[in-house]
Amino acid sequence: AAAADEAQVVEIRDWVPGEGEVILDLLRTAQGDGKFTFNPEGSLSLDCANEDLLKESYDPEDGGSFVVAEAELDDDTTTIVGVAGLIVGTPVEYQASGASVSSAETTAAIRRCCFCSASINDVSAGSRILTQLLTTLEERAMLAQATQLIALAYPTPFSKGKISRNNNDNDMVLQPTPQLLEQLGYQKLPQQLPGVEAMQYGK
Repeated sequence: AAAADEAQVVEIRDWVPGEGEVILDLLRTAQGDGKFTFNPEGSLSLDCANEDLLKESYDPEDGGSFVVAEAELDDDTTTIVGVAGLIVGTPVEYQASGASVSSAETTAAIRRCCFCSASINDVSAGSRILTQLLTTLEERAMLAQATQLIALAYPTPFSKGKISRNNNDNDMVLQPTPQLLEQLGYQKLPQQLPGVEAMQYGK
């Protein structure tokens, strides 16, 4: 099984119409019993409830992207096992919507980044897929001429391994952790979000 995981064929690509329900189901499954959440990113109904919201929230014309990780399974079928989104704007627009003051800096933020699969239960394979999602959106942020990239790191109090979190016996769920983001060159930001476990990292 380990050899198969090491050779896992995964394609990171833009989501396409018709996949909105699969994406929402994956994110809802990842949230599980509440131990795994996207707080402080807000309710999934804000940006992922339907395909129109996905298009609007991650509009490529605004520098946004929403990508999926599609894995080829042993039976030659493919399935979406991970997702991540990118939004681009000024820090003021991102942190305080409606404010009239903006900055010359352009900030990109990675959102909804997770891996969730019942078929791939190897932590190292899942972490490689998470890394592929993150690096793909880093490239998109550079193309959008972002001067700063922000990602959220989540602690793993329920983990068996460094970056694993199991919401039930069937699905393995992974989210970016401080260790993973630091391996990719991110640094913890001095400004943190009050009252939440997630930590802001930037590069």
